[in-house]
Amino acid sequence: TNLGRKLGFLVTGVATFGWLAISSMLFVVYAPRGPRPADIEGLNAFEVRIIPLTFLLVSVVLFFVFLTALHQYESTREE
Repeated sequence: TNLGRKLGFLVTGVATFGWLAISSMLFVVYAPRGPRPADIEGLNAFEVRIIPLTFLLVSVVLFFVFLTALHQYESTREE
């Protein structure tokens, strides 16, 4: 598709960070099926998921930033 530079960048950003938010949410819910978190020395089940939770939070924030920018771009283009 021929979206142009600005619209293409915004659509790509929304799609990328939406995909990252979904995949990190799945990682948090369905943690890797390796050794149980109780077997990892010094880490409990929550501590194993701290990095994916942070990644999820950042991805969701960036997704909404790009979504807001896309909405603002489209509303100014309609005027």
